[in-house]
Amino acid sequence: MSIWKSGLIGPQGPTGPTGATGATGSTGATGATGPTGSTGPSGALVTDSGGVVPNAKIWSGTATTDSNGAFSVNYSIAGFTQAPIVQATVIGPNATVSGARNASLSAPPTTTTAQGIVTAASGAVLGLLPIQLVGAGVVVHVTATGK
Repeated sequence: MSIWKSGLIGPQGPTGPTGATGATGSTGATGATGPTGSTGPSGALVTDSGGVVPNAKIWSGTATTDSNGAFSVNYSIAGFTQAPIVQATVIGPNATVSGARNASLSAPPTTTTAQGIVTAASGAVLGLLPIQLVGAGVVVHVTATGK
């Protein structure tokens, strides 16, 4: 004779201990490579008769003439290792044939400085336009290019 009665359920027993962690699964496939990003700016590209000048530098600034029409610039911050090519252009009004001003270098440029003068026509004498130095306050734009 059995003492088991059908339909009777006893209380739930305590939870058993947690089992050991299983092995890690295999790594999935690597995803596709994303698109290449755009290339950043390359800076100034300087060329000469031989092609692209490697490690070229460009310095640009202004100077103002003194009372003798002279100007000088210091571009040492550019770090030129050879004397650069220097160009000077007068900025200002009165750009007529008789009132035009011209900038000229008065000495060969060095790796750190350049100096020059600004001249202007002083009036027609027998059809010629003699020149004279301008006074103080004329602005000159200077660009030095080199390496």
